[in-house]
Amino acid sequence: MEVENSYDNNTTKTVTAPYLLSLPTKTYCLIPSSWRHVFIMALPKKIPDQDNLYKVVREALQMQFPNSKAFIMAINSVPESPKSNKMDFSYQIIFLQIPKELINKLEMAHLCNINFYVGHFTSQEAKILDSAPTLDMISTKDEYDNSLPFCIGVHLS
Repeated sequence: MEVENSYDNNTTKTVTAPYLLSLPTKTYCLIPSSWRHVFIMALPKKIPDQDNLYKVVREALQMQFPNSKAFIMAINSVPESPKSNKMDFSYQIIFLQIPKELINKLEMAHLCNINFYVGHFTSQEAKILDSAPTLDMISTKDEYDNSLPFCIGVHLS
């Protein structure tokens, strides 16, 4: 592959660029809806540093699921009910639980820039797609018709 680079208005140089073939490309992976999880976490006090909250939740999820890789899709504050007498702070955690076996296969195939999409199916197999899935293929809501995130882009190392 040849690429022309213009260094100034008068000079043009043609270079062979085989490295362009190895630039990371996106891989589209459709996963079962059962791999997306939602839970509510109540804490006695608010954690003001969102980065710290994310780190603590990520580490706790990894310890809870040693055979999977957890990817946090969202951490949302849950408003306290006006009828509640509790003084706690609640967070809705939405994450994907991807089996490490799949992660290892993707890495061994040198597929490192992955967009995981939550599909409508429940079988326990992921599907690699040639392009981003269409809206009719993805699950954007839970069983109670609440909107949920359906895609996350990750870089595997």
